[in-house]
Amino acid sequence: MYGPYSAPGMRTRQSSMFKPKKPVFDRKAMWEPADSDEEEQGGGGTRKEAPPSAISSAVLPRILNIIPRLRIPYTPDACEAVKELVDITNMTTQDEDELVGGEGLIEAVVAVLCKGSSSGRVYAAWALGNLAAKVERNRIKVAKQQGALEALVAMAASEGEKERGAAARAILGLSSSRDAADAMMRADGFVDAVAGLVLKAKMSTKEDACKALDVLVANGWHLADAIGSVESALQALKSSARSHNCSSRARLHSLAALGTLSRCEKLRDTLHRSRVSEDVFLSLLSDDSAGRHSSEMRLLGTMGAANLLRGPDDDSLVEHGGRVAEMVPALAATVQMGGAGPRLSRRSGHLLAALCSAARNDGLRRVLVGERALELCMDMVTVAHKQGQRGQCLRQILRFVLLLSLNDLARDRMGALDYVSMLRAHTKGPDAGIRRCCAATLWRLGEKGDIGVAGAEEGEG
Repeated sequence: MYGPYSAPGMRTRQSSMFKPKKPVFDRKAMWEPADSDEEEQGGGGTRKEAPPSAISSAVLPRILNIIPRLRIPYTPDACEAVKELVDITNMTTQDEDELVGGEGLIEAVVAVLCKGSSSGRVYAAWALGNLAAKVERNRIKVAKQQGALEALVAMAASEGEKERGAAARAILGLSSSRDAADAMMRADGFVDAVAGLVLKAKMSTKEDACKALDVLVANGWHLADAIGSVESALQALKSSARSHNCSSRARLHSLAALGTLSRCEKLRDTLHRSRVSEDVFLSLLSDDSAGRHSSEMRLLGTMGAANLLRGPDDDSLVEHGGRVAEMVPALAATVQMGGAGPRLSRRSGHLLAALCSAARNDGLRRVLVGERALELCMDMVTVAHKQGQRGQCLRQILRFVLLLSLNDLARDRMGALDYVSMLRAHTKGPDAGIRRCCAATLWRLGEKGDIGVAGAEEGEG
């Protein structure tokens, strides 16, 4: 099934399993359905990018003519102007968004957002969402405008569906910028307002809000800790993740967000008190009616449960050993092919973290060894080493190998796969964590030789 250079997908996969939906994010950290699975959304927020040659000659003069009309933000003409701007920016390219963002346009639109009529504020939020969707500099500029984030929070917390939808799309556009995300987190009531969108808004707005939370928690551990500590956000994500009345997209992003939170050490007690494992992850594994994208949902549920139920004596996940075994081929599928050869993706690291947690349990360790995880790890080590990924990913792979080596069958299989040579080669590498893991695994295999006892014991710890 597996073996050196033979992991499923290693020769044939040309891209990752899922494709990003606009807005385009700099840090892709979520499970996403393919573009063909996306439902069209209403309002002014669905961007359809035209070829640059079709609009570049006309778009810039039109936008430059709009800016003076926005200078008195509360007039009917300003409302009409920002509505025209939404229509234009639905079609602009990334380069054009970046260009017009430096012409005083964002400042003028924020003025309408803060001081315009009710309709003008809605169109202004849509326009800002369009301008921020692909351009990091625009996101940061919007976040720095006085009153902009407070106005978006107020719109998100309002009762009007148009206001909620526009605010959700603007927040989603800003969420992938770490600087903008930090600024939004400082705005009073921000997390509660987004949680309210997840719970109460119409489905397209709910999807944007779930995706925004997913992107935010993936943008840094400090953001994940802050959002996971807000009870309303945690309950909103739980409700969306397990609700059959939610769209598959909303459920996927909610599960992905909860999965990220499950890797936060500071939130473990909070998540256990909220029964996230029992109410969401484990219940999903027992649910045969998950609907569309059920396999992706169950994989996310398995990963989240493994992260939280990682004690060696916690057997809650053992009865779902078949689901745990599915993480092994899923890990193989994260190997991406490209011109420079196979590469490990960020999702590889997420799956490895969950597999390491699962491998702490003796029963699950036997399941993973039986699924030929060791053969896959040989492939993964080769890929990581050749592409120079000698940091986090390689450390996780070798940590996983160390945990598997606690199984007798695994040690026998390591001998057949010539793991000793590979491990000895990595004990001479520059990374101390990798050296310790390899030394400890060699110690388990009885290959003491010139491997330091202290280093091996430290690796086992």
